[in-house]
Amino acid sequence: MKYILFTVLLLSGCSGTSFYAGAGHNFNGDHEGTNPVGVFEVRQEVSESTSCSYLHVSNVFDGRPFNSRNESSSDIIHCGYRFE
Repeated sequence: MKYILFTVLLLSGCSGTSFYAGAGHNFNGDHEGTNPVGVFEVRQEVSESTSCSYLHVSNVFDGRPFNSRNESSSDIIHCGYRFE
């Protein structure tokens, strides 16, 4: 699925593409891994109010490439409309 988003980005010439990286704290008590969590997003603006993006959230210091500890991660592709 994430390859579909990257294909759309390539075909659009990356016009209207933005990249986001951040860190946060996971308050969910049943997740595997330690805090902090990293948040990475590639967003493609489709129109003035519509966009699609690929979002990855995972534990920063758990799992590859740092160690073999268990971690929670999510890879999400989504599209949405912004109301103003």
